[in-house]
Amino acid sequence: MICINCVRMVLCLFLFSLTSSSPVFGQQPIFESEVINARTPGHQVAIDVDITDASDLYLVADSVDGFSFDWCDWINPILFRADGTEQKLTELQWQSANSSWGTVNKSKNCAGGSLRINGTKYDDGIGTHANSVIHFKILTDGEFTKFTAIGGLDQGGIGQGQGAVEQISVRFLVYTKPPPRKYRGTRAMANPTDHDKEKAISQFDIHPDLEVSLFAAEPMLVNPSNIDIDHLGRVWVCEVVNYRHRRNTRPAGDRLLVLEDTDGDGSADKQTVFYQGPDIDSLHGVCVLGNRALVSAGAEVFFLIDSDGDLKADKKEVLFTGIKGAQHDHGIHAFVFGPDGKFYFNFGNAGIQICHKNGEIIVDAAGQQVREGSKPYRQGMVFRCNPDGSEFETLAWNFRNNWEVCVDSFGRMWQSDNDDDGNRGVRINYVMPFGNYGFRDEITGAGWQSPRTGMAPDIPSRHWHQNDP
Repeated sequence: MICINCVRMVLCLFLFSLTSSSPVFGQQPIFESEVINARTPGHQVAIDVDITDASDLYLVADSVDGFSFDWCDWINPILFRADGTEQKLTELQWQSANSSWGTVNKSKNCAGGSLRINGTKYDDGIGTHANSVIHFKILTDGEFTKFTAIGGLDQGGIGQGQGAVEQISVRFLVYTKPPPRKYRGTRAMANPTDHDKEKAISQFDIHPDLEVSLFAAEPMLVNPSNIDIDHLGRVWVCEVVNYRHRRNTRPAGDRLLVLEDTDGDGSADKQTVFYQGPDIDSLHGVCVLGNRALVSAGAEVFFLIDSDGDLKADKKEVLFTGIKGAQHDHGIHAFVFGPDGKFYFNFGNAGIQICHKNGEIIVDAAGQQVREGSKPYRQGMVFRCNPDGSEFETLAWNFRNNWEVCVDSFGRMWQSDNDDDGNRGVRINYVMPFGNYGFRDEITGAGWQSPRTGMAPDIPSRHWHQNDP
């Protein structure tokens, strides 16, 4: 997924095979604060821990009740030597850093503004946004024996109004071993010198019965949003550079790549650019069918056809158009070919509508216009049609940002759906045909936080209107 929240844009592609090995994660913290919120005196906690014999330091900010507005700072972080002399942590380069929103910054908050806690401005510190993990290597033959800092809630989060104040809740933790993956944010800000592809596998928590091996990495591809594998085992990659505020970064347009393992060693060694152009900027999906690649990009879905067998597209045929959410990851997503010979696909809640190639809005098999707000249709939707676009059906609706429906050999549909960011309500759905999946109220269209009869106490159930009458 292109969305920063949806975690599909990774720097490398991987294939899986069986073996038996697993790294150890989930060590105990050497410091764990109480939950810090807007009612905590000073909006902060003092941190003072023994790090004798530690070779690594992991600063963890944990979003306790969802990560909305959880701006937080590590103020005046200092390493102490046995002789009492000090080393500012901010003078060292972290090995890696990630956060669930914004960026990890030295001397600035996660949005690039001043570090401020409870009205006080600080010059030395690290601004981030929970969930977050910042990793420093401090292997110095036992040189450092103590770590101190102030963990606090940045004013940038608290200052966003009463709604923000009520949602903020952060716990500060310090580890000397890799922390559980649940704390890691979705935005990785690795050390710029630490992009060696040999280190990529270490980022995975691997089941003992699986092995993760590297198939392809930068610079063979950058920022992939979706892949498909053809009948020859070639991996087709949607490579996205021109997305949102980076639009026009690559004037020639985004690319659809074909990666091949020509020597059978399990790693790609050949790259072919099947197509490049501004018309596939922010390319969200590819479905390869023989010499035809069906791509989802911007407001359109179209075939790119290789008619002469040179693995280069030389013809374009539009299937659908008029889709909203161009340059938005909640727009049109990938198509898949089902066991019944039909296409299955979806769009998120920015897709809004879908039209024939002549621009006329589609009327589906139920006699309804396919557009958001055309009751009962709301928000994100799942569709099915013949390969020529005929017999168009709206199969399910009222998702938030559902990515790439999966169809099993029995024709059953499955997909993921992302919550309203930070509320820990992300779900995997079995998609029952013609079901309403509850992101908005069926009758009124009200959001999940609106008071109502039968409102569930836990956020995941409340989020999807699961227990509503």
